[in-house]
Amino acid sequence: MSDEQLAEYMTGWKEHTGNYILCEIEFKRRQNRGNEFRGWISLGLSVLAIVISVLALSTK
Repeated sequence: MSDEQLAEYMTGWKEHTGNYILCEIEFKRRQNRGNEFRGWISLGLSVLAIVISVLALSTK
């Protein structure tokens, strides 16, 4: 479902009902998708930095 279709579906429900809240949650999940991707990248870089640091200490 596209964002426009989701918004149209959402307008068919009264506020504070279960389906309306689920639509809001889905919108927020879609908006945070970019943040989640950047979080995984930063986590991967952190792990790589720790591995390099450990290797550098063990070769000393």
